[in-house]
Amino acid sequence: MVVPRDKQEDFRKYSVKTLGPTWKKFGCQRYELYKVNDQPFIKRLVLESNRFVEQLMFNDETDIAEFFRKVKNNPDANKISRSYEEIFDATNIELRLLLKFNS
Repeated sequence: MVVPRDKQEDFRKYSVKTLGPTWKKFGCQRYELYKVNDQPFIKRLVLESNRFVEQLMFNDETDIAEFFRKVKNNPDANKISRSYEEIFDATNIELRLLLKFNS
């Protein structure tokens, strides 16, 4: 997702205070927020300005489906899930499900 530069510090604080604790209440085992590097230091590096990646870790795939069901059905959590756009003007929000492939 892309967060405007002037809202990034508030978004970082919000991720610590609100997003992480909320998602953990609904089954997420670990929540982390990363900012994509935008400084070139190797040739093949993809540079993206103002882009963030959230990583939500779950025990297994069934936990993920249950997580989204619970968040959708809880008014407070559902409102928080919409805060990315409503409060922080986030754009280009993408969701990817990563499955461990080497075990």
